[in-house]
Amino acid sequence: MNLATNISLKSFLNSYLFGKDNYSLIKHQGNDYLEINFPKVGVILWVKLNYYSATGRHQLSFPVYQVSSDTIKSIDFWQVLDFILEELKLKDDLKVEKIVKFRGQLENSLHNQAVTLENITDVKGLSSLVVDFALSESSLLSGHQLHPSAKSCYGFSQSEYLKYYPEFANLFQLHYFLVSQDVIHSDSRININLTKLIADDLAAQKIPEGKSLLPLHPWQANYLLSLESVQQMIANGELINLGALGKKFQATSSIRTLYSREFEYMFKMSLNVMITNSVRMNQARELDRAIAVTEFWQTPIASEFSQSYPFFKAIKDPGYLCLKHDGQLIEESAVLIRDNPFYGKPPNVSCIAALCQDNPFKEGNRFNTIIPKLAAKLNLEERVTAEIWFRRFIETTIEPLLWLFSYKEIALEAHQQNLLIELDANGLPIGGYYRDSQGYYITEKKKLEFDSFLYIFSHFASGDSEFVAHHFTYYLICNSLMAVINALGYAGYIDEKVLVTIFTEFLLEKQQEWGKRTNKYLEYLLNSQTLPMKDNLATRLQDLDELTAPLSQQSVYLEIKNPFYSATRDVQNNSWQEYKFFARASDIQAQPSTR
Repeated sequence: MNLATNISLKSFLNSYLFGKDNYSLIKHQGNDYLEINFPKVGVILWVKLNYYSATGRHQLSFPVYQVSSDTIKSIDFWQVLDFILEELKLKDDLKVEKIVKFRGQLENSLHNQAVTLENITDVKGLSSLVVDFALSESSLLSGHQLHPSAKSCYGFSQSEYLKYYPEFANLFQLHYFLVSQDVIHSDSRININLTKLIADDLAAQKIPEGKSLLPLHPWQANYLLSLESVQQMIANGELINLGALGKKFQATSSIRTLYSREFEYMFKMSLNVMITNSVRMNQARELDRAIAVTEFWQTPIASEFSQSYPFFKAIKDPGYLCLKHDGQLIEESAVLIRDNPFYGKPPNVSCIAALCQDNPFKEGNRFNTIIPKLAAKLNLEERVTAEIWFRRFIETTIEPLLWLFSYKEIALEAHQQNLLIELDANGLPIGGYYRDSQGYYITEKKKLEFDSFLYIFSHFASGDSEFVAHHFTYYLICNSLMAVINALGYAGYIDEKVLVTIFTEFLLEKQQEWGKRTNKYLEYLLNSQTLPMKDNLATRLQDLDELTAPLSQQSVYLEIKNPFYSATRDVQNNSWQEYKFFARASDIQAQPSTR
């Protein structure tokens, strides 16, 4: 198998195995294998195991072997896929048309993965100590590592894929429309007129009275020009196509958000392109939510949070622009204006997905650079350094979000791509960022309690405490925290079980410290035998769009064993004596960030 196939098969198998009980660990000729049993189709497969993860994402090597009583034979990617899909079809009554569609999505993802690897032979963002925002955002060569078709994309041609996907780090100008103000819908909490803000970047452009500038992704502009409503605006003199102008931008890891280190804002565009599970559009309700979130960060609730955790910041979307025609918003034209805290000389910052991404060209990940260099700087063993790094990560990035939900019952959708870690010059965590104004939740109970801010919280996603806790747990704990535990463990400096226990001890300490002033969320993390995990394979097979479906129906979830449940009992029984914890992260002085 080639490299693209290996990466795709590893992601597919790991996404399948989560929550399953049809596999076991065996030894054969001195090697470890996962034996996967498919009783409905009568097939047994062996997959060589290079690294077994306590949090569930294993390192596998190929080929896969089909095993019977008298033969062992290697099989290819598509044979593995067919066995699994046939098993799921028979077990879950999966419709043939959905299987056919999914197979096409997987073919598309595999093709795009191959295109990526053929055009990139090294990624500094996966092997450097200091990585700025732009470099980090271009280092996700494989995308979501627990998604069965992480590189699938429908809407871009191959040349557009090569031009606009973030891993290629291409710079391009935005495309501008000059539009009459009576056909533009906008709102802003920026202390400057949006048109003036954009026009200041285009010094040569004199904006006539009654006109506004609309910045667009080049692909988005071409798509809009094909719409009858936009063509009618042009015919009516309401819209003038100015073309490509101004500073150059590049795609961030979301593909549709564009960044320039020379401009004080980013732009989150509507792209009528299906990327993994969703068409990436800014919907009308999302525009209002962006403004509400910006206003939330001006409230006393947010001030209390910021005073407690000044090193953790939200990246807001404080304005938007959108065309309207015959009284209806043209959502395909919607543009959110996003704060750019990395304007000028950006810090050493990475989203968790980039930090934890496997290096496709050699074993390991970025921790294989960070931990040895940090250990040398601190004059400590690598194992001790890994523990210190993890403790600091918890304090600077995880604890603030746990506080916000435990005290205020406000939850952020802090998955690996939305949660960013700032590191000092030596690689030690010193702060965090959360991006995406669409991922804000509040419980119905607190929404009523904070009635003076109902005009804000009415735009947040909401539900009962159990519903909000369910989603928050998946995104922050099972998606982000466990990814860091997995990546640190795979790097080889510390056992995942030690990291699980460190986090468990942290939860027990905070439970005692925060006490009865908070809800029961920490108790839930410690005492629930299972935790919710998004089943990306089932979500894909059911063809769910995670942006347009009702919140309760956007994804398929399963329950996985809670590693902190058993660790809680081990800590309470003092049965982890073989692990000596050497230091608190607060005992180590951070080096100043280079800005």
